[in-house]
Amino acid sequence: ILDRPYFKDLFLTKSSTQPRLIFAIEKKCVWSFFSLPQHMSPHEKPSSSLVLTPEFHMKFPPDDTWWIFPRYDRKFACGYASGLIYFSCMSVKAGYDGVPVICNPKTGRYEILPFIRRYRKSYSFFGFDPVEKQYKVLHMAYPCGPNDHRIMTLGTQGMRWRKIHCSLRLENLSEGVCINGVLYYLGDTSECKEKIREKSSFAIACFDIRSEKFKFLYPESFCELVNYNGKLGVIYYDDLTDDAIELRVWVLEDVEKQEWSKYAPGTRAGHKIPEI
Repeated sequence: ILDRPYFKDLFLTKSSTQPRLIFAIEKKCVWSFFSLPQHMSPHEKPSSSLVLTPEFHMKFPPDDTWWIFPRYDRKFACGYASGLIYFSCMSVKAGYDGVPVICNPKTGRYEILPFIRRYRKSYSFFGFDPVEKQYKVLHMAYPCGPNDHRIMTLGTQGMRWRKIHCSLRLENLSEGVCINGVLYYLGDTSECKEKIREKSSFAIACFDIRSEKFKFLYPESFCELVNYNGKLGVIYYDDLTDDAIELRVWVLEDVEKQEWSKYAPGTRAGHKIPEI
Protein backbone atom coordinates (compact mmCIF):
# COMPACT_ATOMS: atom_id res chain seq x y z
CA ILE A 1 0.00 0.00 0.00
CA LEU A 2 2.77 2.44 0.94
CA ASP A 3 4.28 2.29 -2.54
CA ARG A 4 1.05 2.76 -4.51
CA PRO A 5 0.55 6.09 -6.36
CA TYR A 6 -2.89 6.81 -4.87
CA PHE A 7 -1.51 6.46 -1.33
CA LYS A 8 1.37 8.84 -2.16
CA ASP A 9 -1.14 11.37 -3.51
CA LEU A 10 -3.23 11.08 -0.35
CA PHE A 11 -0.17 11.48 1.85
CA LEU A 12 1.04 14.57 -0.04
CA THR A 13 -2.45 16.10 -0.02
CA LYS A 14 -2.81 15.73 3.75
CA SER A 15 0.75 16.84 4.52
CA SER A 16 0.31 19.98 2.39
CA THR A 17 -2.40 21.14 4.79
CA GLN A 18 0.29 21.34 7.50
CA PRO A 19 3.24 22.95 5.69
CA ARG A 20 6.65 23.09 7.34
CA LEU A 21 9.83 24.98 6.62
CA ILE A 22 12.96 22.86 6.37
CA PHE A 23 16.46 24.27 6.65
CA ALA A 24 19.98 22.94 7.11
CA ILE A 25 23.16 24.06 8.86
CA GLU A 26 26.50 22.82 7.57
CA LYS A 27 29.62 22.62 9.73
CA LYS A 28 32.85 20.87 8.77
CA CYS A 29 31.13 18.97 5.94
CA VAL A 30 28.37 17.57 8.19
CA TRP A 31 24.78 18.77 7.67
CA SER A 32 22.13 19.13 10.39
CA PHE A 33 18.47 19.33 9.31
CA PHE A 34 15.77 21.22 11.20
CA SER A 35 12.16 22.15 10.53
CA LEU A 36 9.54 24.60 11.76
CA PRO A 37 5.77 24.68 11.30
CA GLN A 38 4.74 27.33 8.80
CA HIS A 39 1.98 29.00 10.81
CA MET A 40 1.71 32.25 8.90
CA SER A 41 0.34 32.80 5.44
CA PRO A 42 2.45 34.92 3.03
CA HIS A 43 0.17 37.92 3.65
CA GLU A 44 0.02 37.63 7.45
CA LYS A 45 2.08 40.06 9.52
CA PRO A 46 4.58 38.42 11.91
CA SER A 47 3.87 38.66 15.62
CA SER A 48 6.62 39.83 17.98
CA SER A 49 5.34 37.37 20.60
CA LEU A 50 5.64 34.31 18.35
CA VAL A 51 8.55 32.11 19.45
CA LEU A 52 9.21 28.81 17.71
CA THR A 53 11.74 26.15 18.60
CA PRO A 54 13.15 24.25 15.61
CA GLU A 55 12.63 20.51 15.58
CA PHE A 56 15.88 18.62 15.00
CA HIS A 57 15.58 15.73 12.56
CA MET A 58 19.01 14.37 11.78
CA LYS A 59 22.63 14.99 11.05
CA PHE A 60 24.08 13.76 7.80
CA PRO A 61 26.16 11.73 7.19
CA PRO A 62 25.19 9.84 10.37
CA ASP A 63 28.49 7.96 10.41
CA ASP A 64 31.42 10.10 11.58
CA THR A 65 33.77 8.38 9.13
CA TRP A 66 31.94 9.99 6.17
CA TRP A 67 31.52 13.58 5.06
CA ILE A 68 29.82 15.61 2.33
CA PHE A 69 32.22 17.39 0.02
CA PRO A 70 32.58 21.08 0.98
CA ARG A 71 30.49 23.61 -0.94
CA TYR A 72 33.51 25.39 -2.43
CA ASP A 73 34.58 22.15 -4.14
CA ARG A 74 33.44 21.61 -7.72
CA LYS A 75 32.35 18.09 -6.80
CA PHE A 76 29.68 19.43 -4.43
CA ALA A 77 26.09 19.59 -5.65
CA CYS A 78 22.90 19.57 -3.59
CA GLY A 79 19.31 19.14 -4.74
CA TYR A 80 15.87 18.98 -3.13
CA ALA A 81 12.74 17.45 -4.64
CA SER A 82 9.47 16.31 -3.07
CA GLY A 83 10.82 15.61 0.42
CA LEU A 84 14.18 14.06 -0.43
CA ILE A 85 17.64 15.65 -0.52
CA TYR A 86 20.43 14.73 -2.91
CA PHE A 87 24.17 15.15 -2.41
CA SER A 88 26.43 14.44 -5.37
CA CYS A 89 29.46 13.38 -3.39
CA MET A 90 29.65 11.63 -0.01
CA SER A 91 33.07 10.28 0.78
CA VAL A 92 35.19 8.65 3.45
CA LYS A 93 37.13 11.49 5.07
CA ALA A 94 40.48 10.05 4.04
CA GLY A 95 39.47 9.64 0.39
CA TYR A 96 38.58 11.85 -2.56
CA ASP A 97 36.37 9.69 -4.78
CA GLY A 98 32.82 9.94 -3.49
CA VAL A 99 29.41 8.45 -4.20
CA PRO A 100 26.06 10.18 -4.85
CA VAL A 101 23.52 9.73 -2.08
CA ILE A 102 19.80 10.37 -1.45
CA CYS A 103 18.57 11.03 2.09
CA ASN A 104 15.24 11.60 3.81
CA PRO A 105 15.73 14.45 6.33
CA LYS A 106 12.64 13.40 8.26
CA THR A 107 13.47 9.74 8.90
CA GLY A 108 17.26 9.77 8.57
CA ARG A 109 17.24 6.94 6.05
CA TYR A 110 19.52 7.22 3.04
CA GLU A 111 20.50 5.32 -0.09
CA ILE A 112 23.90 5.28 -1.75
CA LEU A 113 23.63 5.35 -5.55
CA PRO A 114 25.91 3.43 -7.91
CA PHE A 115 29.33 5.03 -8.25
CA ILE A 116 29.96 7.02 -11.41
CA ARG A 117 33.42 8.32 -12.33
CA ARG A 118 33.20 11.88 -13.63
CA TYR A 119 35.54 14.60 -14.83
CA ARG A 120 36.06 17.04 -11.95
CA LYS A 121 34.01 19.85 -13.55
CA SER A 122 30.91 17.79 -14.24
CA TYR A 123 27.72 18.63 -12.37
CA SER A 124 24.59 16.79 -11.28
CA PHE A 125 20.95 17.61 -10.51
CA PHE A 126 17.99 15.99 -8.76
CA GLY A 127 14.36 16.10 -9.86
CA PHE A 128 10.93 14.55 -9.36
CA ASP A 129 8.22 13.74 -11.90
CA PRO A 130 4.80 14.22 -10.23
CA VAL A 131 2.99 12.29 -12.98
CA GLU A 132 4.90 9.00 -12.92
CA LYS A 133 6.01 9.59 -9.28
CA GLN A 134 9.65 9.05 -10.16
CA TYR A 135 12.87 10.59 -8.86
CA LYS A 136 15.76 11.01 -11.26
CA VAL A 137 19.40 12.11 -11.01
CA LEU A 138 20.94 13.89 -13.98
CA HIS A 139 24.72 14.05 -14.48
CA MET A 140 25.77 16.72 -16.99
CA ALA A 141 29.32 16.38 -18.27
CA TYR A 142 31.67 19.33 -18.53
CA PRO A 143 31.41 20.51 -22.17
CA CYS A 144 35.15 20.31 -22.81
CA GLY A 145 35.69 17.17 -20.73
CA PRO A 146 35.90 13.47 -21.68
CA ASN A 147 32.57 12.23 -20.26
CA ASP A 148 29.05 12.02 -21.66
CA HIS A 149 25.76 12.92 -19.99
CA ARG A 150 24.06 10.31 -17.80
CA ILE A 151 20.71 9.86 -16.04
CA MET A 152 19.34 7.41 -13.48
CA THR A 153 15.79 6.61 -12.37
CA LEU A 154 15.59 5.82 -8.66
CA GLY A 155 13.65 2.86 -7.36
CA THR A 156 13.90 0.77 -10.51
CA GLN A 157 15.34 -2.72 -10.40
CA GLY A 158 19.02 -2.77 -11.26
CA MET A 159 19.45 1.02 -11.03
CA ARG A 160 21.97 2.08 -13.63
CA TRP A 161 23.28 5.19 -15.35
CA ARG A 162 21.93 5.64 -18.88
CA LYS A 163 23.33 7.89 -21.60
CA ILE A 164 21.28 10.96 -22.47
CA HIS A 165 21.71 13.54 -25.23
CA CYS A 166 21.75 17.31 -24.89
CA SER A 167 21.92 19.41 -28.07
CA LEU A 168 23.54 22.46 -26.43
CA ARG A 169 26.94 22.51 -24.74
CA LEU A 170 26.70 24.40 -21.46
CA GLU A 171 29.05 25.06 -18.59
CA ASN A 172 26.86 24.92 -15.50
CA LEU A 173 26.54 28.07 -13.35
CA SER A 174 23.82 27.25 -10.81
CA GLU A 175 22.12 24.65 -8.67
CA GLY A 176 19.04 23.04 -10.16
CA VAL A 177 15.48 24.17 -9.40
CA CYS A 178 12.81 21.49 -9.91
CA ILE A 179 9.27 22.83 -10.41
CA ASN A 180 6.28 20.71 -11.47
CA GLY A 181 8.40 18.03 -13.10
CA VAL A 182 10.77 20.41 -14.93
CA LEU A 183 14.38 20.89 -13.84
CA TYR A 184 15.89 24.33 -14.53
CA TYR A 185 19.52 25.40 -14.33
CA LEU A 186 21.64 28.23 -15.72
CA GLY A 187 24.55 27.63 -18.06
CA ASP A 188 27.10 29.51 -20.13
CA THR A 189 28.00 28.76 -23.75
CA SER A 190 30.93 31.18 -24.14
CA GLU A 191 33.61 28.60 -23.35
CA CYS A 192 32.04 26.19 -25.82
CA LYS A 193 32.15 28.58 -28.79
CA GLU A 194 28.38 28.28 -29.17
CA LYS A 195 27.35 31.80 -28.28
CA ILE A 196 23.63 32.17 -28.96
CA ARG A 197 23.22 35.91 -28.91
CA GLU A 198 25.50 38.84 -29.49
CA LYS A 199 24.77 40.37 -26.08
CA SER A 200 24.60 37.26 -23.90
CA SER A 201 25.99 33.75 -23.90
CA PHE A 202 23.77 32.53 -21.06
CA ALA A 203 21.08 29.88 -21.43
CA ILE A 204 18.55 28.32 -19.05
CA ALA A 205 18.22 24.56 -19.55
CA CYS A 206 14.67 23.25 -19.07
CA PHE A 207 14.79 19.49 -18.59
CA ASP A 208 11.47 17.61 -18.53
CA ILE A 209 11.91 14.83 -15.95
CA ARG A 210 9.31 12.50 -17.48
CA SER A 211 10.15 12.80 -21.20
CA GLU A 212 13.88 13.38 -20.55
CA LYS A 213 13.94 16.13 -23.20
CA PHE A 214 15.71 19.50 -23.11
CA LYS A 215 14.48 22.95 -24.06
CA PHE A 216 16.35 26.21 -23.66
CA LEU A 217 15.53 29.77 -22.69
CA TYR A 218 17.90 32.67 -23.29
CA PRO A 219 18.08 35.35 -20.58
CA GLU A 220 19.48 38.77 -21.38
CA SER A 221 22.33 38.44 -18.85
CA PHE A 222 23.46 36.50 -15.80
CA CYS A 223 20.55 35.79 -13.44
CA GLU A 224 19.46 33.81 -10.41
CA LEU A 225 16.80 31.09 -10.65
CA VAL A 226 14.19 30.66 -7.90
CA ASN A 227 10.88 28.92 -7.30
CA TYR A 228 8.36 31.79 -7.37
CA ASN A 229 5.01 30.49 -6.09
CA GLY A 230 5.33 27.27 -8.11
CA LYS A 231 6.76 28.94 -11.22
CA LEU A 232 10.27 29.67 -12.43
CA GLY A 233 11.46 33.10 -11.35
CA VAL A 234 14.47 34.75 -13.01
CA ILE A 235 16.11 37.51 -10.96
CA TYR A 236 18.30 40.19 -12.55
CA TYR A 237 20.45 42.55 -10.51
CA ASP A 238 21.17 45.76 -12.45
CA ASP A 239 23.97 48.01 -11.22
CA LEU A 240 22.95 51.66 -11.28
CA THR A 241 24.74 54.86 -10.30
CA ASP A 242 25.64 55.74 -6.69
CA ASP A 243 26.16 52.07 -5.83
CA ALA A 244 22.44 51.36 -6.22
CA ILE A 245 21.12 48.04 -7.49
CA GLU A 246 17.79 47.52 -9.22
CA LEU A 247 16.03 44.22 -8.77
CA ARG A 248 13.97 42.82 -11.63
CA VAL A 249 12.08 39.53 -11.60
CA TRP A 250 10.62 37.74 -14.60
CA VAL A 251 8.23 34.82 -13.95
CA LEU A 252 7.81 32.06 -16.52
CA GLU A 253 4.07 31.61 -17.06
CA ASP A 254 4.26 29.03 -19.88
CA VAL A 255 7.42 27.10 -20.73
CA GLU A 256 6.01 25.83 -24.06
CA LYS A 257 5.02 29.31 -25.33
CA GLN A 258 7.86 30.99 -23.40
CA GLU A 259 5.48 33.57 -21.95
CA TRP A 260 6.79 35.73 -19.10
CA SER A 261 5.39 38.18 -16.56
CA LYS A 262 7.53 41.00 -15.22
CA TYR A 263 7.64 41.98 -11.54
CA ALA A 264 9.77 44.97 -10.55
CA PRO A 265 9.94 47.43 -7.65
CA GLY A 266 7.96 50.58 -8.36
CA THR A 267 4.47 52.00 -8.39
CA ARG A 268 3.65 51.78 -12.07
CA ALA A 269 0.58 49.83 -13.10
CA GLY A 270 1.23 46.14 -13.55
CA HIS A 271 4.37 46.17 -11.43
CA LYS A 272 4.73 44.99 -7.87
CA ILE A 273 7.51 44.11 -5.46
CA PRO A 274 8.03 40.32 -5.46
CA GLU A 275 7.87 38.28 -2.29
CA ILE A 276 11.03 36.20 -2.30
